[in-house]
Amino acid sequence: MLSMNCISVYLAVISVGIVSYATRIRTLSGANYANPLFLLSLSICFYILGYVMELNSLTPEQIVFWNTVEYIGIPFVSSLWLTVSLSYCGYHKKNLEIALYVIPTCSLLLRLTNKYHHLYFASTDFIKKFGRLFYKKTPGLWMNVQLIYAAFAIVASFSLLFMDIMKSKQKQRGKLLLLIVASSIILIGVLLPEGILFGIQIDYTALCLPITCVCMMVAISYYDFLEVKSLARSTVFEASRNAILMINCQHKIIDYNKNAEKLFARLHFQLMTQDVFSAFKDSPELAKAIVSEDSLTSIEINVEEEKRYYHILTEKINGYQTLRGWVKVFLDVTELHQSNEILQQLAMTDELSVLCNRRAFIKKGKELISTAEVNKAPLHVIMLDLDHFKKVNDQYGHLAGDFVIHEFSQILKKHFCVDCQAARLGGEEFAVICIHYTTKELYEMIQAFLEDAVQHEYDCLGSKFHVTVSVGLTLWKRGQLLEDVLRLADTALYQSKARGRNCVTIL
Repeated sequence: MLSMNCISVYLAVISVGIVSYATRIRTLSGANYANPLFLLSLSICFYILGYVMELNSLTPEQIVFWNTVEYIGIPFVSSLWLTVSLSYCGYHKKNLEIALYVIPTCSLLLRLTNKYHHLYFASTDFIKKFGRLFYKKTPGLWMNVQLIYAAFAIVASFSLLFMDIMKSKQKQRGKLLLLIVASSIILIGVLLPEGILFGIQIDYTALCLPITCVCMMVAISYYDFLEVKSLARSTVFEASRNAILMINCQHKIIDYNKNAEKLFARLHFQLMTQDVFSAFKDSPELAKAIVSEDSLTSIEINVEEEKRYYHILTEKINGYQTLRGWVKVFLDVTELHQSNEILQQLAMTDELSVLCNRRAFIKKGKELISTAEVNKAPLHVIMLDLDHFKKVNDQYGHLAGDFVIHEFSQILKKHFCVDCQAARLGGEEFAVICIHYTTKELYEMIQAFLEDAVQHEYDCLGSKFHVTVSVGLTLWKRGQLLEDVLRLADTALYQSKARGRNCVTIL
């Protein structure tokens, strides 16, 4: 009785350990072998569960029932080992894997219907030994086929794994030893007939199979066997400098790395395995960006009162051609964003005057015209040209000319700063577009500006001089294009020059 209990406990503990470890691998790994390894553990569990219950059954009916349960798992063990080995070694072919299950499936069906044909068990009987009933089975034709197939599949499995180890640049003697022990033990168990051990009629396959599995677990734990891809994925996940979230199809956070925890702690969010909208209820925009299925989403986040910019990269997690969730990678692009802003600003700014250049003026002008059309607001364009600017360059030098351009721009910005956009169009030519002003108001502003401009004394390299400016002003009319208004303002400017300069003309 003690021997029976010990064997039962041994088999039960091992079967639970096998399923637990296989479940862990399946959870961590996205490799091809993870699912067949999990199914292998289940088939072993069915086999051992049925066998333990058979050993502890007291009636013929119970023994027959639990022996039948064993065959839900035992025919498929060798096929699943071979599937795992093929997948791990890179020989993943669907048609081949389907073919591996033809004989095990036939074995299951023939076992379930054995009383009609006796192809699996030629005969069965019950014998009483040591005060207990034992199920005596005489192998039939198909049982021998199954045994030969199982032995072949096991040999093929471990041959593949041996070759894979030998191809590796790093020879691991411990791994080789474990594989030799595991393959030898399971082959012994498959080939040995049932016998008497400790006064119990024992199926040696049931005893040997758990030992083989333990050897494989040790190989997994200490030599990265079968799990190396999972560990690599886990390492990359944690070592990434970026914050990474994993969410499922119900938008629940199922995993995150340390950098994600640090980032969201700075945002005063505590990451837990919960719904995204619950985790980020105080920031709905962030939650919306996280659950977006777009491959790239950009978002602005205030991190400890500092404005930061992130790209959220989204990758789908697929399993069995079914969407299981998404991986969200947060890329901090703040420096890149700031650099782009600086470059855009430089591209739209005239370096000498620090005013808008022609490109920026055209863009802003069209926007203001659209605003004026919607709001029915008055809009004017002012064209300005420095008088006799060539004489300044010829008499005082180009350095003085640049100095005049810069000083004049400051005067222009001082007078036209509210609801106005000033620009240097090129050379000594400037323009201003104004909205919400009447013609009379702008005329008075221009007169004040001209007075200030003519009184301003330019002091450059010991030379002091004054520069006047000619101005043209025109009112935009509904339906006019910006180019048309600029043309009219330019005509008004040339009329001012023709009138003697240092004045304003309105068209």
